[in-house]
Amino acid sequence: MSPNRKVGVLGGDKRQYYIAKQLLEEGMELMLYAVEDAASLAGEHGAHVLLEKSLAAFMDDSDLIIGPVPFSRDGSCIYAVNNDEQMDQSICAGSLDTFCSLIRERHIITGGNIPEQLQWVAGECGASCYDLMKVDRVAAENAVATAEGTIAEAICSGDGNLSRSHCLIFGYGKCGKTLAERLNGMKAYVTIAARNEAQLQDARNKGYETVELSALKENRAAHANMIKEAGYIFNTIPAPVITREILELVDQEALIIDIASKPGGTDFAECKNLGIKAKLSLGIPGRYAPRASAEILLRAMRHLFCPPSE
Repeated sequence: MSPNRKVGVLGGDKRQYYIAKQLLEEGMELMLYAVEDAASLAGEHGAHVLLEKSLAAFMDDSDLIIGPVPFSRDGSCIYAVNNDEQMDQSICAGSLDTFCSLIRERHIITGGNIPEQLQWVAGECGASCYDLMKVDRVAAENAVATAEGTIAEAICSGDGNLSRSHCLIFGYGKCGKTLAERLNGMKAYVTIAARNEAQLQDARNKGYETVELSALKENRAAHANMIKEAGYIFNTIPAPVITREILELVDQEALIIDIASKPGGTDFAECKNLGIKAKLSLGIPGRYAPRASAEILLRAMRHLFCPPSE
């Protein structure tokens, strides 16, 4: 493959490694910056790989920039993973401010959950941004990887069986819905806590128990048994929903897994005070299904590699 656009892969987790690996195996030449295991790719593919020494050099040499998913976790740094770090801990591949200052009109920028600041600067410069997480097919397929990885987290971190357990899921978007389907298939008893009445009705139609979030907060006593019965609690809502008032009713043996964007929707400090086991699990597709997730992302960006014919 010899596209006219010069392609660079930036930061991220193991998904970026597999994206680069696949493209290199197709004969593409790549610029890599802050990519996990980039040295091994360079050792295998030699002259087809340029390991950039700075973000400025990377931006100068690249036309199509394959950014990470998410592009940033904290709104100030480009997300990247260090081989010496746990996969749910990120390092800074460069500041967003620096990245934005280096955007030029020729740039085509992809990634996931691209910050509004970056999108605005790109628009002002005449550059293009493609947020892959806004592509319906990508979001749906990503939800599958997230749901399966979340279940793996629960199995590895818990001390019981998911089968016949009571599972309480906060949120019923793509991830919540897919997680509920997988847990239901494992014969777990699933309850959905959500705000949207249409989502709650859909959940009821599928046979799940439901509770409206405001009712759960305003009338805890009426739902105390439901909370206490939950051996596994999953949060997908990026807002404070599992608060002290809820946690006071959670069983000491329960496990809370929060997969919402950082900082999650759980009061982790209160979990520690109450002795409740809880964890914020980020980047699940990149940890549990990086190769499959990379293939999903690649399919969504293939049309960007070559400029349209004159």
